[in-house]
Amino acid sequence: MEIEHKLFCKKYAEAIMNDVAALLVGAGMSQPCGLPSWKELLRMPLAEIKLDIEKETDLLSAAQYYANVKGRRSDLTQHIINLFTKKNISHSDSHALLASLPIKYVWTTNYDTLLEDAYRACVKKVDVKRKPEDLCYSIPGRDVIIHKMHGDITIAGDITLISDDYESYHRRNELFSTAFKNDIATKTFLFIGFSMSDPNILGILGQMKEKLGNHVRQHFCIYKNIHKDDIGENGNLEYARTREELWIANLKRYGIEIVRVNSYKEIDNLLKTIKQYILSKSVFISGSAEDYGVYSKEDAEFFIHQLSYKLVEKGYRVVSGFGKGVGDSVINGVLSYAYSQGQNIGNRLLTLPFPQNIKNPDEREKRWKKYREDMISRAGNAIFIFGNKYSENKLSDTQEIVLASGVRQEFAIAKAQGLKVYPIVQTGYVAKELWSSVSKELEHYYESVELLQTVKIMNDVPADKVDELVTAIINCIDASQNL
Repeated sequence: MEIEHKLFCKKYAEAIMNDVAALLVGAGMSQPCGLPSWKELLRMPLAEIKLDIEKETDLLSAAQYYANVKGRRSDLTQHIINLFTKKNISHSDSHALLASLPIKYVWTTNYDTLLEDAYRACVKKVDVKRKPEDLCYSIPGRDVIIHKMHGDITIAGDITLISDDYESYHRRNELFSTAFKNDIATKTFLFIGFSMSDPNILGILGQMKEKLGNHVRQHFCIYKNIHKDDIGENGNLEYARTREELWIANLKRYGIEIVRVNSYKEIDNLLKTIKQYILSKSVFISGSAEDYGVYSKEDAEFFIHQLSYKLVEKGYRVVSGFGKGVGDSVINGVLSYAYSQGQNIGNRLLTLPFPQNIKNPDEREKRWKKYREDMISRAGNAIFIFGNKYSENKLSDTQEIVLASGVRQEFAIAKAQGLKVYPIVQTGYVAKELWSSVSKELEHYYESVELLQTVKIMNDVPADKVDELVTAIINCIDASQNL
């Protein structure tokens, strides 16, 4: 069964946001980085025992034949170590995109460390399970668990490599098998760079089908269509495509839907779409206030409270840097909704208060800019309200209200990162200034006619119509959704 790209992206993104998504990454992800395919890996060893790799279809058995001839597997293991370590290999853009998605459960049959490298480059704490006993321990505060179900190049003597290893796999790696079965039963998998021919994986999928019947979960497999270049000059394209269709139909038994692509570049586009869909469900609220302009303090707090309450009520997540005079009301609005529904706020609110006590002003500015960039990268929409603070002029006897440069900076970062930006002109100060700039090139910021019209309506709402203004802001966020 095949699934249309847009629907796949929406379904898998929702699985990620509901914390029921998992990945299984195969060798197809590592080959563009310079690592060999299984076929290329075995080319030289098989030539040693007078076998032609181009004529072999059962490569697992062929690897076993080589070990049999040698009377040991160490030669083949050393060959793999040489290939995997002969040059510095860096993870790809596809790895980086995968690592940027908030998926906590990752499985791979690959020996390399490219996945771990990509997650660490994203400043994520990685808990790598290289052998079954690693499952007994956890790294505190981990962002992702990577299960190296066939081992790791750093412990090459234990990798799953030849038929002997596969035949004894479930006995030697029972904990891995059990953990994988549990994830297959409870999570929605995306198989990527994976040929779906691994006997361990197919065996487990078959067992789960036998146990669950028609209750198996929906999974997805990204698959590149066969082209003439894939089968060589002497290949029969019609035969290959007939076999391809039968293979795809067979995967349906396991609950796996095929996501067809014509090129590997399309995979990155799919991952970007999934990421954008997830980001579009998060709203960054930027603002600070010592003074609330046309609003009383009570009315301003009510407005901010209702805005955050209504955002999470509509299913959005709120991201906040806890701006002075704004952050408390944002948090209270989210808490009010969560508690009224008996929900945990973990998936509804992300607060990232700025690090304090940085005495050196240049260092503080540098670190706060980096902090803002990271915080804003967690969202797809940004709302800007108020934007003022007390002057830091030590020579003045009175505290003067000035425009908040931090809110300006957050707008520039949001714009650079491609977020949809919504300065709320009614709140005055920096928000009014930003709207003045945005209004001069509306089509640049709001490309669709529907969104542009919704934004114009929002900024025409009288400041004293708080409920109407909140509704108008929510309508803008709704109109900006990409899927």
